[in-house]
Amino acid sequence: MSTLEDALPVIRSSAPSAEPDSRSLPARQDADPFGAMVAVLLARQVGPAAVVAIVDGLRDAGLLDPVHLDLAAAPEIQDALAGRVRSFSLRTIGPAKQLAHWIAEHYNGRADELVRSDRSTDDIRTELAAIRGIGPAGADAILVSSLHRPAYAVDRGTYRILVRHGWLDTAADYEEVRDLLVHHAGGDPALLVGLAAGMDALATRYCRASAPRCDACPLRPFLLDGGPVEVGEE
Repeated sequence: MSTLEDALPVIRSSAPSAEPDSRSLPARQDADPFGAMVAVLLARQVGPAAVVAIVDGLRDAGLLDPVHLDLAAAPEIQDALAGRVRSFSLRTIGPAKQLAHWIAEHYNGRADELVRSDRSTDDIRTELAAIRGIGPAGADAILVSSLHRPAYAVDRGTYRILVRHGWLDTAADYEEVRDLLVHHAGGDPALLVGLAAGMDALATRYCRASAPRCDACPLRPFLLDGGPVEVGEE
């Protein structure tokens, strides 16, 4: 039986090489730590073009700063993004605003202090996950993409791939899946970002929730003899 370890190089090589996907977009879009965190949260709700437009709009209005975004009223945010994004809802920016408040309150309004913090990844993750609108997956996305710490934001596509190839029991919970992937990547944030991008590409192109395209999938050689394991309802 092929192992996840055997398949990791194939998964990572499946990531788009020319243009990063939404998970790796923040590292390309913004060198500023807070800008990168905001981009991570936005990428979980809207497409890459909208992420860039919103981040640019906030920056141009002077709101891409934890203190300023925390204090900004709804009309100010709407004015900053007017004409940049169609059908924009303030709910989209809600998690980023909550994050801004947390940084303003606990890190003197400076996201770079959070980056340099010697606090454990688990401690920071617990606090991030408790912020309204972020949760465990959002916290993991911020940790690995913006703070360059070992984490993995588990999604349904990753879960499908792991279960269908027999690398994960269907009873596994979020934390077990996350820990499995962090372990197999050796805790390397760069490898984890590449692994997430590869999983996303494979899930989108081949390992779909319905009508998976196993014959064309690069991971076909790693399937069990009896074919893909049944995932169940998603």
